Amino acid sequence: MKTQVVRRKMSKNMDTLYGCLNDIEKQSTSLLASTQGIRDQIKQHEGKLQFMSQKLENVENQMRRNNRQETQLATAEVSKLSGLGYHVLATAGTDAPMRG
Repeated sequence: MKTQVVRRKMSKNMDTLYGCLNDIEKQSTSLLASTQGIRDQIKQHEGKLQFMSQKLENVENQMRRNNRQETQLATAEVSKLSGLGYHVLATAGTDAPMRG
């Protein structure tokens, strides 16, 4: 009689243990799926960030090119104005017509 009670309790405890193990397995499977989903999202964001970084680099390079071009144009304009100023100074005391 005592043996049967012990067996029933042991069987009940084993059922509870197996139930707990099944729950743990389900939760771990769910957690793995969640972490995989998070990894996928991170990869998507990394791809977007890389794309945005490349776009930003392209804009920076274009700004550098534009700045160089503007500097060259400004230098040429200053040179031209400087030459015109020398021409005005050189002809200031003469009656010669200015040439442009």
